[in-house]
Amino acid sequence: MKKTDRRRRSPVQKARTQRRRQTEADKRRRRQEWSQSVDATVQAGCPIDTHITILSDAEHIEEVTSAIWRRLRRLMQRNGLPFYAARAPEYAVHRGQHLHIALHLPPSLYDDVATDLVEVTGAPRAGWFDVAGRNLGTTLGVITKSNCGGWMLQRQVEGAGGCPKRLVDYISKGDGKHKSIGRHQRSGELIQLTRQFAATGSQEAA
Repeated sequence: MKKTDRRRRSPVQKARTQRRRQTEADKRRRRQEWSQSVDATVQAGCPIDTHITILSDAEHIEEVTSAIWRRLRRLMQRNGLPFYAARAPEYAVHRGQHLHIALHLPPSLYDDVATDLVEVTGAPRAGWFDVAGRNLGTTLGVITKSNCGGWMLQRQVEGAGGCPKRLVDYISKGDGKHKSIGRHQRSGELIQLTRQFAATGSQEAA
């Protein structure tokens, strides 16, 4: 069909459209890659089953992200466990800057992670702790959270529809750019596991 609208978009409009298309392309690529990572962790017997959310102001979110990511990696290393995790910064009008981390975390380490969250964010734990991950108010799967709502630790196999892929799909939705500070990232061990899984799958298909 021949175009009849002779109006031309401004450079600003074109740039905005290009940014939006790039953002959507990034999301699709990330969801595909992270979905494959979930399959790899499930096959390895270490499914991504835990979700951490941290709220922070723009001034401190990068510092908080680096600190908690580093602590989680060291915690898993001390316990002889693989660090299978993905992190995703996000900006939302009603929540501001915040961070999502999805990872494989045995119940025996919940208390250690909660302690790290208190130390990194400075927000005390609310005092409720239930390793069974039962309901806390209207939030499903909550293990513990801060007394001011600054952070939350959840068992997402229960809390997000019972599916690790739904969790990863949820945290990968942000664009990680523009207003959001930081970048989306999988741990090195998760990337390596995913590559091994993809290579094995390709060989089996052949």
